[in-house]
Amino acid sequence: MPQYLSELAKGQKIKVIKEFLDFDKYKIEAGRILTFKEYNYFAYDGGYTFSFEEDGFRLAEIDEDNIQVINRFSDYFELV
Repeated sequence: MPQYLSELAKGQKIKVIKEFLDFDKYKIEAGRILTFKEYNYFAYDGGYTFSFEEDGFRLAEIDEDNIQVINRFSDYFELV
């Protein structure tokens, strides 16, 4: 089981089990099932862009709430 979003493999499905806001304050609702495609890391602001077949979101290390999502995979997601 991945401990971090960045450890997901292409095609893995995850279910959002705890709602959160991404860096752009876009609400990622619990219950959504997402199929992982890829992620990109931007060192300048510690930012991540996660792409899924169904959607995508951004998280950043400079945002205290985002850090929780980045570092606590199992609190927010489960493999399907």
